[in-house]
Amino acid sequence: MRPLFLCWAVPAALVLAMAAPAVPVAASQDVEASGQAPRIVDVRVEGNKRITDAGFFRLTSLRTGQDYSDETVRRQFRVIWSSGLFDDVWVESLDATGGKVIVFHVVERPVVIAVDFGKSPVVAVSAIEDHLRERDLEIHLNQPIDRERIRAVEEEIKRMHEEKGFLGTEVHSTIVAGQGQTQMVRFQVQAGAKTLIKKINFEGNKIFKDSQLKDLMPNTIETGFKGIFSKKDLYHPARFSADLEAVRRAYLSKGRLDISLKPPVAEFIHKKGAQKPPPPPPEPLPVPDNESDKHKKKRVLKDAERLAKYEKKLAKRMPPKRKAIITVRVEEGPEYKVGEIRVTGATVFDESILQALIPLQSGRTFNASVLQKGLDSIESLYGQRGYFYAATNRSLERRPDGVHIADVTVSVNEGEQYTLGKVEFAGNTSTRDRVLRRELPISEGEVFNTRLWQIGLTRINQLGYWALTEEPEITPVHGESTLDAKITGSEQGRNEIQVGGGFSGVEGAFFQGSYATRNFLGRGAILQSSLQVGGRSQLINISYTEPYFLGTRNTVGGSIFAREIEFTDFSRNSRGFTLLFGQRLGNFTSWTTTYRFQRFDEAGGAVFFFDVNRLPEGFEDLSLADIGDLLDLQFGTAFGAFDKTTNSSIIPRITYNTVNNPFRPTKGLRLRASMELTGSFLGGDNDFIKPILSLVYFRPIWRKSHLAFHAEGGIIEPLNGSLVPRSERFFLGGDVRGPRVFQTRSLSPLGPIAGLDPIIDTEGNIIGIPFSDVGGDKFILLQSEYVMRVSDPLDLVMFFDSGQSFGEVTGFDLSDLRFSYGVEARFHLPIFQAPMRLIWGRVLDERDGDDINSFQFSIGFPF
Repeated sequence: MRPLFLCWAVPAALVLAMAAPAVPVAASQDVEASGQAPRIVDVRVEGNKRITDAGFFRLTSLRTGQDYSDETVRRQFRVIWSSGLFDDVWVESLDATGGKVIVFHVVERPVVIAVDFGKSPVVAVSAIEDHLRERDLEIHLNQPIDRERIRAVEEEIKRMHEEKGFLGTEVHSTIVAGQGQTQMVRFQVQAGAKTLIKKINFEGNKIFKDSQLKDLMPNTIETGFKGIFSKKDLYHPARFSADLEAVRRAYLSKGRLDISLKPPVAEFIHKKGAQKPPPPPPEPLPVPDNESDKHKKKRVLKDAERLAKYEKKLAKRMPPKRKAIITVRVEEGPEYKVGEIRVTGATVFDESILQALIPLQSGRTFNASVLQKGLDSIESLYGQRGYFYAATNRSLERRPDGVHIADVTVSVNEGEQYTLGKVEFAGNTSTRDRVLRRELPISEGEVFNTRLWQIGLTRINQLGYWALTEEPEITPVHGESTLDAKITGSEQGRNEIQVGGGFSGVEGAFFQGSYATRNFLGRGAILQSSLQVGGRSQLINISYTEPYFLGTRNTVGGSIFAREIEFTDFSRNSRGFTLLFGQRLGNFTSWTTTYRFQRFDEAGGAVFFFDVNRLPEGFEDLSLADIGDLLDLQFGTAFGAFDKTTNSSIIPRITYNTVNNPFRPTKGLRLRASMELTGSFLGGDNDFIKPILSLVYFRPIWRKSHLAFHAEGGIIEPLNGSLVPRSERFFLGGDVRGPRVFQTRSLSPLGPIAGLDPIIDTEGNIIGIPFSDVGGDKFILLQSEYVMRVSDPLDLVMFFDSGQSFGEVTGFDLSDLRFSYGVEARFHLPIFQAPMRLIWGRVLDERDGDDINSFQFSIGFPF
């Protein structure tokens, strides 16, 4: 309030103090006459009410006994004024016995006791509060009022409304005095007219059509069906101008270096019908004669309440909607060719090496996006050598005489080479540092390789139990060629303790209790234990895997299990154990070898008999393939029951995995190949080989959506003339192994049952042939999804699946593929490691005899 006065207040106060007869000055004058600096004999504060004396003196370093100087007092005045705690400050320096008395006079700034954001019809109060909190613009209660911050909040609330298409929104703040030194801040919001984009016109464009230019704008569309969900049809000038940069880049990629986009011109079309005039403000209550103070206080309070309600009612009034026709004038300019390409400033690499990274060619049309890829490649190459701050800059020199050729010069600022210093982790409350640190393929003291650093961050996210919450903070160490790094993240709570029941297409209704974690005791080990009892299944399983055994890159694990399950067509009772050993081969590649021993028995289930009247005479001479063609069925080989048999298997598997998150992936590739070899030479009863290849690919397409593809196929081949156990063959269909919508394990070839005779009538004629689902000896499964994240726990999914298992007799025939499509609601809850899924769908080519479940519920991953 008095910043100019305060600069000269000190000497003026000195004059006044010297004229005051009540102040003893002789001793002070004697000190000054001796040539010594006077001492400060006392420091006081006056005018403070809320702030204590001790609290005030913490703001200043002036203390009794210090030497006095005008400059020292001025400096401390500026410190106190800049604290923002006072509306007014001035200081006096008074002569006293033995030196100087410093007196600070203050007028405290009122504190905020409440903030009222009103009731905007567009943005909820909670959204405003969250938005201000994210941008560190909160108005803190019980703190001195900050008028600059209040003005910033006004602009931010206005911007929030305009981003939603409500242009012309007005935001005003008022400060209401309270009791004592307290005030309330009240914001009034008058929303502007909601503005939709009716039409976007480009004028002067020739090499691009209007529709092509509109498609280039990522956050802007014309009003219509697309805008219902995306809200991109709302007109916001700043967002529209930012989207025009994509148009500019497209022209630069076509060699139009002189492209000029004129400022957009908007023509507004108002909705028919004028807005009703606002109601008049409430009339003040009449003032009675001889009004008492008590009655006057009540009347004033009621008037204030009625006026506040009126203002809130006005704020809810919405101006009529309007639409905007936006016109952008384009001056394309001529097409430029690439002339000479030069690289300067390089000493670490030969300039010819860097020039080879720029995919431009002299004589070809200039392409800015191609040039930018070259610059990114150069910076990436330097980053891999430790030149973290290496930067490139391009310059284009147009040749004279109107030949429309541009010479390209790329200048490189190499900077210095850095090594990795100290790496710190923040936010890992249960995960140990070494569990995260071992995922970094670069160690402290090594040259800082940006490529290896990014690989390490990806691998940390792949763990699934700890995720980065912000970009790592990388800071250079003063005076050293070293970079310290701080990686901040949070625990993902992937410890699952579950007691309850559910329903699955395989197990049916069940009760289970389980514990599963991918981060046992914070050491990164995987522990799973479960007990399940159901109408069709009983399961006991305990498994443990140590991904970095004894701190090495080796993986060791094992499990024991016992399982009884009744399928619709047969049952299986098995028990056994597994032993696992593996190793990480590269940043994203690993291999494992599993030994599995299991003893089991199987019992047959449903049997189907086909009426021979559907077959022509002489069917006894037909092959199974011929019968299958006549009945529109596919057959496998005959099978028999396996009573107390043993499988002893070795399963090598190699995996390449760049998927960014195991629980909620949005990006990356997972390629996996396995080969199960089961043989009597390993101590088992059965001999077969079972290779399987699978591919999963995730590709983000927009900020909150991605595409997912899954392809898998395999075969099983008996060895030494043995039969393959029925449960080892391939059954498709269901929510776990698709195609979805089909009933679990319902896609299977049929086969004759060994040991069962055909049905014969009283005259000895064959009237029925026994068949049952036997599973395929080969299969193929193709699945695709479009996944859109609706909220933090919810994804909406559209899917299209195809697949089939094939028998030995009919062979591999793509015309037998089955297709399904539908939608999913996928819930990701912290208490489950896998999502809860509600699935609805249809079969594309439904056939007689199909076993279909149009609505499915599941807990698990689709692939």
